[in-house]
Amino acid sequence: MEKMDCISFIGDITTREKNKFIKERMEKFSGLFVAFPIPEEIRNQARHAVEKVRNNPDAKGNAHLICQSIISITNHGLDYIYIYPLELANVGMLGKNTIRIGVNTAKKGITIAVNQIIGAMHGEKLSIMADFLESIIHEFSS
Repeated sequence: MEKMDCISFIGDITTREKNKFIKERMEKFSGLFVAFPIPEEIRNQARHAVEKVRNNPDAKGNAHLICQSIISITNHGLDYIYIYPLELANVGMLGKNTIRIGVNTAKKGITIAVNQIIGAMHGEKLSIMADFLESIIHEFSS
């Protein structure tokens, strides 16, 4: 099996002492995680966004980069968790389309909320979002 990047909802963030909140939150769920593979393009998009925010958390447009990364990860994750298993189980078109409608509705709602809330962030708040984004991306080798 090839090496892939995965999104997981815990991470080794002990090196990110700056974000005590994230560390405490992650420790609460120690040992529990959900993971799914992501395309290299999404990983690179997130890394670029994190780097830009680290260099200047107040620069105009950096919040948009974080938003786009979160939306890309979320959209991919929703498809992986809800659509991919239906394809594995050979669920018929009616069933798949019903689930797709729900997933697409969720994607639209999440996109609006992320852009309005995270898109307005800057400074320390945006830095925290960038650190959290970085903390959920892990590379696994098999």
